[in-house]
Amino acid sequence: MVKLQDILITKRRAIIQDWFERAAHQYPTDARKFLATEENRFANPIRASLLDGMNGLYDRLVAGETFETQDSCEFLDTVIRVRAVQDLTAAQAIGFIFFLKDAARAALAGEIRREGMLEELLTFESKIDNVALLAFNMFMQCREKIYDLKATELRNRTSRILERACRIWDAQERAPEER
Repeated sequence: MVKLQDILITKRRAIIQDWFERAAHQYPTDARKFLATEENRFANPIRASLLDGMNGLYDRLVAGETFETQDSCEFLDTVIRVRAVQDLTAAQAIGFIFFLKDAARAALAGEIRREGMLEELLTFESKIDNVALLAFNMFMQCREKIYDLKATELRNRTSRILERACRIWDAQERAPEER
């Protein structure tokens, strides 16, 4: 009897390509075209990071690994960090994970019916759901860090402006006395 895991391994390249295309579709048209066509890792580091993360995540899911903590999945962290700094909503940033379900179903539809693998597919999809929950927590932590950095920078900039304004004010106050 054929196992779902064997088919997922056999159809790995097609599933990951479909998954990537579905995720890339969330980007604006120009960015989507660039993601799809520029394969040079250095010219298109976002594509490289996304594909590296998606490949690693897929392999670990297919191998049956579970992701209990944020430290357990550096591949997911790679993708979430990239998407957290982009102009995406939380749903868009995390939603790419669910596209794996669609890509797997599309690639495996015939085998699932023919081999009676619905239960195995549901187990695989449950793991994907768990990854999505973990990804949401990672995304929120990344966004909080970004907002903290922005707030700190704004505080520092405001502080420098106030210091400069005080020096100018002091200089103007002393100037009439010196005349």
